[in-house]
Amino acid sequence: MVTVSVKVTLFDEFTADKEFAGVFLVTDGSREFAAKKQRVKDKLVFAPGKYVFKGKPEEKSDVDKYEVKYTEVTNDAGPLRIVVRGSHGFFQVGPNTKGEYTDFFRSALRKEVKERGFCLTAAGAPEKANHWVRFTDFRVEKN
Repeated sequence: MVTVSVKVTLFDEFTADKEFAGVFLVTDGSREFAAKKQRVKDKLVFAPGKYVFKGKPEEKSDVDKYEVKYTEVTNDAGPLRIVVRGSHGFFQVGPNTKGEYTDFFRSALRKEVKERGFCLTAAGAPEKANHWVRFTDFRVEKN
């Protein structure tokens, strides 16, 4: 198991939809999985959000029966985290001020992999915008 965590502090309000800052799992040179603070519909949220099923039991294979629920960012939520366990990636935030973690998203990861790593990224700001982000306490731990 590998866990990466980073505190992301915004010094300027994000103004563009889908503007973000976060950490990515990079597989063979391309981004595969993310844990972000992102502006979605005029709110700063943790992304990707939680997928919630809204259909009948027999419709679980229909992707149109799911919707994404976003959670607004709070100052006490804790750092962004990606946990890679076997062939799955998990996006968490925490620990918060109470020592708790919040799970947001999980996904299967590519199995045929030569190289994996992590990158910190901020992107999506309007042209000529001066938006500052600080990444602190970046840690990668292998258990």
